[in-house]
Amino acid sequence: MRVKPALLAALVLSALFLATPVGVWGEAAQPVYRPGDYFSYKVRGVIEVLNQTCTVEFTYRVDITRVDLPFVHYNYSYVDVRATGICPQSLPYGSYTATANIGKRPEEAGSSLFFVDPSYSGEYKNSTEGPWGKVSISLSYVNGVLVSGAVEYDMGDQGRQSIEIELVESSVPELAAPTPAAYLPWIAIGVVAAIGALVGFLAYRRRSKAPQPPPQPPPTTT
Repeated sequence: MRVKPALLAALVLSALFLATPVGVWGEAAQPVYRPGDYFSYKVRGVIEVLNQTCTVEFTYRVDITRVDLPFVHYNYSYVDVRATGICPQSLPYGSYTATANIGKRPEEAGSSLFFVDPSYSGEYKNSTEGPWGKVSISLSYVNGVLVSGAVEYDMGDQGRQSIEIELVESSVPELAAPTPAAYLPWIAIGVVAAIGALVGFLAYRRRSKAPQPPPQPPPTTT
């Protein structure tokens, strides 16, 4: 059985309406982005159907064109699309326009999931099963902007399809800062250096506090 991309999209979107968000909600907030801001995502999709595998990778660029609350208008484009394996003839390409209603929470947003209520930061998860298989969704937001996500559609013996997306660049300072994980190597180096300095200091103190042998008289000459 071959599952058409349109059917997969319908199944994924139907699962999104049943999802339960887990995160932090605040009072009404203004978006952290303005017209002219952009977001660049790395996307990787894998399709496995009947022992045939297709991997598609590309950059998904989003440019904010107008903010007319509660609506945000933006352009999005597919850049550097690369495919390996046995893939369908139709691959994502080109530039398009879209509108998001950011007065909605993730479970209400429908297909405009890149931008939701700016007061929302957290993770949005869902896992549903139906006659076509199991769809699992995990999306992470910061100030109402999607920063990472994964969608997996398990069709059992027929195969599976998955999409992973991660924000890698943005003109918005709040979202362009390195993640805490990026600092881990430097933190580790700092900890090792601090421990080495402490060990050296304690060794010096032990040597300085150790009892000194009494002074020896100078040798006599005959």
